[in-house]
Amino acid sequence: LLLGQAQPAAMAATPGGGDPLLTPEWLLDGIPKLVDPDERNAFKESRPGLRRFADDDGISLPARPADTEAYTAHRSYRDFSAATLEAGALANLLGNLRSLQLGDKPKYLYASAGGMYPVQCYVYIKPGRVSDIPGGFYYHDPEQHRLVPVGADATDLREHYDPFVNRPTFDQAAFALYLVVDLEAIGAMYRDRALHYATLEAGHITQMLEMRAPGYGIGLCQTGGIEPDVLAPLLDLGTHHLVLHGLLGGGLPASGAGAGDISADAAESAAAADTEERDEGEI
Repeated sequence: LLLGQAQPAAMAATPGGGDPLLTPEWLLDGIPKLVDPDERNAFKESRPGLRRFADDDGISLPARPADTEAYTAHRSYRDFSAATLEAGALANLLGNLRSLQLGDKPKYLYASAGGMYPVQCYVYIKPGRVSDIPGGFYYHDPEQHRLVPVGADATDLREHYDPFVNRPTFDQAAFALYLVVDLEAIGAMYRDRALHYATLEAGHITQMLEMRAPGYGIGLCQTGGIEPDVLAPLLDLGTHHLVLHGLLGGGLPASGAGAGDISADAAESAAAADTEERDEGEI
């Protein structure tokens, strides 16, 4: 995962120093580390996250017909259209992060601990890849649903993505999203649970965007790995910012530039074009 400018302070607060987003080794006691690709694939295919019981245990639940269309569309997209992405499609996607004032409270489409909403979304637009939006770095303002320029001018991030896993995806992408927590916006309320709740919020955001993106003609792929000293000045991050997660996106190959809503058939054909399942290497 990615870190922002606050790494030195966060490291000082972490026992023994180090990346504050890493899982403590003591939680992994007794768990072997798999390195061999064949062993990793076999482990994945064993579906280790399932708890196993006898087939005749438990109570079978009635199930409505599975929405296979939704299952097909929800996947990592690593191939994107080379055509310019329409700004309206990106606006529709980011519209899911808007806040609306309903009554006396701002309301969002996803949950946040205590209604604090400390996770911010930053957008990198590749020059010439999104219509009517100059290349560069932006903060998405959820209150006014606008992109506000931040940090440096358009900078080629290609060399900062892993050359074997994420760089080929970056080469085809039209934009990148970075989810950043401002710990000042939640630390005063939740202290030692602040990062935990912020990470959950980033997960809520990622899930919602992934589920809805194909309907706008957009595919997304979760990525990571950019060094903290690279992103911090580019996004003009402050002392208490931490970059939690990143995504790359672009128009679906089967839907051209992805200019607005597309049919379910288009989304399904785009998914069928590349049946590679999500892999841990994508993070």
